[in-house]
Amino acid sequence: MPSARCQIELNVPAEKVWAYAADPSRLPRWWPAVERVDRTDDESYTRWVMSPRGRAVPMAFRLADLESGHKVCWQQELAGTAFARSVKSSEETIKVVASASGSTVDLSIRRRLKGTARLGSILVHRGQRRELNAAAENLKANLDG
Repeated sequence: MPSARCQIELNVPAEKVWAYAADPSRLPRWWPAVERVDRTDDESYTRWVMSPRGRAVPMAFRLADLESGHKVCWQQELAGTAFARSVKSSEETIKVVASASGSTVDLSIRRRLKGTARLGSILVHRGQRRELNAAAENLKANLDG
């Protein structure tokens, strides 16, 4: 199961980081390749991601776990999508914890692949690491200036 994690320290109060990072409508400002977000309701949204071929691809997510002010986990809705052929499950988690200098942000992605897609686990893991590192840098640039 490919998974990746990235942790950063920000000189920003945890409450401010939480309000920014846990709000899906702000993802286009800091999460790589996200063009726009359409909120369905408080517990689901569709993320439009730009593919390497320049096409906007919809990815639906629903709230899987929430510890208000601290942790949010979004699970990708795979049924009926092209992703369903190769991905069994996919979830992204954002944790924000107050620290002495401001806050610590922990970003993680966990995917379970199926079938022959499992052979590409190392490539998926590398892609996840790049995505999280870019997201962390963007988050830091937007909040920590």
